[in-house]
Amino acid sequence: MAHPIPVADQAVGMAALIALLDEIDQATFESSDIDGIAAHLIAAASKVRFQPSTRQLVMTFDLAMRADGTDPQ
Repeated sequence: MAHPIPVADQAVGMAALIALLDEIDQATFESSDIDGIAAHLIAAASKVRFQPSTRQLVMTFDLAMRADGTDPQ
């Protein structure tokens, strides 16, 4: 089971993903789509960590997980 993601890291992740998706193509996504996609990616991540010293956002996705989020083992 994934570890809980700290709220501060979730907030930085959401802000970064929304900014990134907004930059990709504003014509492709509606504003509500961007928020939803970012929220889905944060929820699907098994780990989200913001490193302030390097200003890096590190998101880890467990590729062994099933689509419903359960561990197959």
